[in-house]
Amino acid sequence: MKILIAALIASLLFVAQNVAAHGDHGYEPPREISESVALIIAQRATTSMSKKDSGLGFGQLNESWSEIPSKDVSMHKQGKGYYVISVLNKKEEKTVYVLMSNFGEVYDANLIGEFDGIE
Repeated sequence: MKILIAALIASLLFVAQNVAAHGDHGYEPPREISESVALIIAQRATTSMSKKDSGLGFGQLNESWSEIPSKDVSMHKQGKGYYVISVLNKKEEKTVYVLMSNFGEVYDANLIGEFDGIE
């Protein structure tokens, strides 16, 4: 009988703990980022592409891409739900264009600035 009561109490404690752990956590939908934040994200994404091959058509960028000043990062194009940011490397005389959502998720990057499926 003592074992049965102990098992019952242990079960009740376990159930009560699960109920408390699964309450409303106050979900907030993602927020749109500003243009200035988009520029920072694109600059960081380009730096990341200089450290490893991100699987894009141009391969890994060389180390000079990790030293791009913020004045060489600008808005190339903005549309409904996305930004295209240009990152200019004066040493290489090349520009990488970074496509991202207006929530800051980087989708793609290329050297021409045109992306399929955006207007």
